[in-house]
Amino acid sequence: MSCSISGHYWTRVDFVDRGFFCASCKNHLVSGYECDFCTLKVDEVACARTIGQKITCKGVQKPDDEGRYQHHWIPGNIDSDQFCFICDELCGGGVSLRDYSCCLCWRVIHSACMKKNVSEYCDFGPYRFFTFPPDNVYTRRAGKRMVIEQVTLPGQEGFKPIVALINTVCGSCTGKIVYRSFLRHLHPKQVIDVQKDNLKSALQWIDDNPKVDVRLVVAGGDGTISNVLETLEEFQRKPPMAVLPLGTGNDLSRVLGWGSGTNGDLDILQYLNDVYAADLQKLDRWKIMIKSKNQFGRRTVIKNMKMSNYVSIGVDASVTLGMQQTRRSIPRAWSSRFLNKFLFFSFGTKDVFTRTCKGLSDKISLYLDDQLVELPDIEGIVFLNIQCWGAGVQPWKNAEEERPQRLDDGVFEVFAVTSSFHIAQLQVGLSSPVFIGQARKAVVVTKNGSVLPMQCDGEAWMQSRCEFHLSHHGESHMLRKLESPTQKTFF
Repeated sequence: MSCSISGHYWTRVDFVDRGFFCASCKNHLVSGYECDFCTLKVDEVACARTIGQKITCKGVQKPDDEGRYQHHWIPGNIDSDQFCFICDELCGGGVSLRDYSCCLCWRVIHSACMKKNVSEYCDFGPYRFFTFPPDNVYTRRAGKRMVIEQVTLPGQEGFKPIVALINTVCGSCTGKIVYRSFLRHLHPKQVIDVQKDNLKSALQWIDDNPKVDVRLVVAGGDGTISNVLETLEEFQRKPPMAVLPLGTGNDLSRVLGWGSGTNGDLDILQYLNDVYAADLQKLDRWKIMIKSKNQFGRRTVIKNMKMSNYVSIGVDASVTLGMQQTRRSIPRAWSSRFLNKFLFFSFGTKDVFTRTCKGLSDKISLYLDDQLVELPDIEGIVFLNIQCWGAGVQPWKNAEEERPQRLDDGVFEVFAVTSSFHIAQLQVGLSSPVFIGQARKAVVVTKNGSVLPMQCDGEAWMQSRCEFHLSHHGESHMLRKLESPTQKTFF
């Protein structure tokens, strides 16, 4: 439910045992509505209309003639572990609507301290480095959604706006929780729901404003990251991208230092500071062309895609395909990290007995840099671009000293697995992969009409007889988290 006049965007929320109170009638809240942008809380629609006439949302706030913004105070409902920025004593708590928080800088203040000589103007606190002031963003309609058309840069030195692209169906409820958290701490138009918004329309303003030093955050799994990278191929400017892992594998996130997963309890300010301070990291992108002979004997390209993490043929892809088909028949599985792990375990265990990819080395010919490679008895082969595979396994670790691995050297690593049981051993550190080599290009030719499972960055399919070509495509710009945490401060 939205209110265009006051600017609030209301979402139905349960407040059981949270100790919150309605900003309008002051009653204790069990359920009601909360504004996604400024956190104002009410218990019914009538209260939302009443409070909307008294307190507008931060998105419609205007500066004065000198470009200054007043603090946008929201009454009460403050977590009891926050400190007043005037007297440095605890705020909130109690059994009533008390004290205030500013939804622009997120400072909190006692009601009594507001009567002291406090500046009425807000400097946006630490958020001034990566969020646009409300009136500096101009929007246009793109389909049913409003997107940024033009921006005005604030005068803040070192300003680098952060744009968050969130997959709201990832990670059970986590995607939606993270989405609402970013809406509160950034300008709402800097937050994009990849399930609802057209990415090309939502990001076009970045190409149109070359002076703005934008950084992107992608919250989702490896598939979400690949989709965003594919969209950025259409732009001249390709802003560097950080990762907020919400999926199951999250291998690229692990490599770049952003962790293996995120729950809803995210320290959003610390994370934004980390993104702001992160180092640039180039990442190779690889082109995959799958060719097949038509009825006249001519080879035609039947599949064309890009790879950032890894591509595989055989048992690894078979397990991924089984998971993928099950998740499509059970939509709830897409959003459950636990269920995804259970599916992976189930299909891996099943393949121990069925061995659907047995004798893979007799079904394919592998050429690395135009040289035919003799393969041992294997059931799966993986072409790896990053240091992690299979939800955290580092398969090249034992070969690192002899043949170093990099994200930006124009070289990929090739290893093989002998069974799904071998994959399980790799995941618990009880075995090593079959090292094949490193190369700048590869060709795989399938034999004897074989139909084999393949997967690229989490997307799996069954492939009939073909020629599989892997070559360098270009580079993407990523953000690597600094090893030492950046300091979080309001001053």
